Amino acid sequence: MKEPSAYRCMLARQEIGRSVVALRDVKDQIEGALPFGVKNTRSIPDTMITRLEDSLLYVWLTLDKMSDKGRSIDTDIHNPITYRLMTGSTSGGPVNILKGIIELALGTDGGGSVLGPAAATNLVGLIGAGVDACRVDAPSVSTDDLNFVPSIGAVGKSVGQTAAFLSMACGIDLKAEEDLPARIKIALPRRGDILLPDGADMRSKLDPFIDRLRKKFQGFPFLNFELQDYDVSGAGERIAAIQILTQAFDAGFDLLVSVEGPVDLYGYDETILRSFGGGAGTLLTGNGGKYFIKAANMAGSSAVAVPTNEAATTILVCGKPGLEGARAAVAMAGALESVIKPAPLFKRYFLDQKKKNDFRAGARKEELNDKDCDWRTGRTGHYRKTGKRTGRR
Repeated sequence: MKEPSAYRCMLARQEIGRSVVALRDVKDQIEGALPFGVKNTRSIPDTMITRLEDSLLYVWLTLDKMSDKGRSIDTDIHNPITYRLMTGSTSGGPVNILKGIIELALGTDGGGSVLGPAAATNLVGLIGAGVDACRVDAPSVSTDDLNFVPSIGAVGKSVGQTAAFLSMACGIDLKAEEDLPARIKIALPRRGDILLPDGADMRSKLDPFIDRLRKKFQGFPFLNFELQDYDVSGAGERIAAIQILTQAFDAGFDLLVSVEGPVDLYGYDETILRSFGGGAGTLLTGNGGKYFIKAANMAGSSAVAVPTNEAATTILVCGKPGLEGARAAVAMAGALESVIKPAPLFKRYFLDQKKKNDFRAGARKEELNDKDCDWRTGRTGHYRKTGKRTGRR
């Protein structure tokens, strides 16, 4: 671990009852293993967590909060970046990453429940919806009455680290560049198709990053891409966004790239409040900044959210269904990440964790007793005190 486990445990104990549901016993930690959290849902198979821990590369530290009833807004905790209510439903994990408790978070995505929280906190989000190994056999229905099957996803600080983590959990390799298409065909939004909540045109906000990408990777054989304008108007509605993705992939595109956000900053993209009569619900939920974020999983697209240097704003790379599409999305996301510099203070405080809390007690190894990093929760549920689970969640 980058930080002494005692310090992480002290941070986690402060968040119990908020972003942390329970804290796991890590007395038998492996030197150098990265601490991760798991979303508090039964949908994540035990086999995935076992794979991660058996690799000795990762150590499970926290059980992370999920928003009540899986809503797209968690009314219990706040986003540390925007001060707004936290985006759900994988809400606790990204907050715990920003607070320095864990490095990676495992979650589930039905209609943006991993990609949305990652985008809202300027972290990397990745879902494996296009790959059977990352799908979950737990059919569900969204708040807008759409049937879907969730996928497993991950949140982290970099594309490479997050892809390696999800690859290990799912038992596949999402990073293999040798299996990419000879030429990656990419659909880009046209100018004028979508105005973002801050008033900017989606394509205009995307173009500077595409220009940097062209200059840096021109002639690189592993990332030989062809860019084409594509009609994405209407993508603010989930059904339309699903149709746009499906039609783009059917037309031969490997990827669709968009800019999403600011997510849940100018308004909350949440269906329940919007369903009430009168204009208040529409007013408060009309500028959530989510487009393909809430459609990728339902379209069977493995997708990567790559944070920009603007608050709660991400470049979303959606891949065509299948392993080839997932790998192309990860490769393109990694290339985009390489031409984006995060905001300096965000990097210092949250990515590099240069600013530390000067705790009075409990943060030094010699002050940490045997129970301080054990499961600590008012209700044990499906968990034993050792942190071992008694059955599927």
